[in-house]
Amino acid sequence: MGTLATGSSALVDMLREYENINYLPYEFNDFRKPGFVGDQLSYESSQSYPNVIDKEIKFVNSRWKLIYESSIWKLLSPGMLGKIWEKDFKNRKLKAYRNSLIELFHIVFLKELNNSLKSDIPYPEKIELSNNWIHRIGSTYPSYYDFTLFNQPLHPWSDVDIWTKVFHPFKLIIVIRDPKDQLAEMVKRDIIFSPFRSSQLSYGQFNIISIYGNDRRGRMKFLRDALEKRVEYIDQWLNLLGPDQILFVDFEGLINNYELYKTRIEQYLGINDDRHKFKRRYFDPDVARQRSLGIYQKYLSEDEIKELDSLEVWYNNKVKKMSFEKSVNAKSV
Repeated sequence: MGTLATGSSALVDMLREYENINYLPYEFNDFRKPGFVGDQLSYESSQSYPNVIDKEIKFVNSRWKLIYESSIWKLLSPGMLGKIWEKDFKNRKLKAYRNSLIELFHIVFLKELNNSLKSDIPYPEKIELSNNWIHRIGSTYPSYYDFTLFNQPLHPWSDVDIWTKVFHPFKLIIVIRDPKDQLAEMVKRDIIFSPFRSSQLSYGQFNIISIYGNDRRGRMKFLRDALEKRVEYIDQWLNLLGPDQILFVDFEGLINNYELYKTRIEQYLGINDDRHKFKRRYFDPDVARQRSLGIYQKYLSEDEIKELDSLEVWYNNKVKKMSFEKSVNAKSV
């Protein structure tokens, strides 16, 4: 996961090049989405975010909704899906149908879990069933995958006492990025204004504009404050989780020291280069270097850069600490 526009997608692309890592071809929202699993396992959150899982589940299209409502899909088992997944379909439509079928099973698993979350069974049992739900998602893929990669499954404010049990066992990787380029990326993607250009604003948007204003300076201040809060939460996770459960990867280091970082990530995950069968097919550090490093010079003013000083200190301290840890590991090897 990342904290928005950090380059975490680049790491996902690199990890999907390993033959024993299966990645879900979309961001995983079923735990973190408001009113979904994470909130229903938290008493405080469930009061503010009532259960909307059945209401908010989205099917690929109406055809797949009809298939779900019929009994056709029940003729297939997860094991059969694994065999379908193994086939190297050249036809795009066949690949799309296969992925839709996988997603259909994920909806089935989520709906079954939700029935338990809405029941009056003991809380520890709900946690256990939620953990089983994560493992069932992995079971829809072939057994030769050692890992299932969940892209962006958590928000930084997710309750660490809950998600560590639901995703257990887990290896969390957090991608961080030079705050200057991170904010510049948001400007480049037009993220800083996009929620506020609708003809009608929500009550929450109206309140944010009342505090920060609706010009570029106000939006940049809002994003800066939001990022500072996110990294506070991540620092809390760092204090609670050990080095075998959480790893920081700075985007710049992944690009500029690709082989070193790749080795460090492999050591952390317990995989090796022999399984890296599709090198640079999806992530090429040379291309990323040209497109993504130093873009702040194009998109940010000198005043905007200066106002990122506190985030820059946080980032530099994290990178320095990681560099020290890498040098110690290199000596020990």
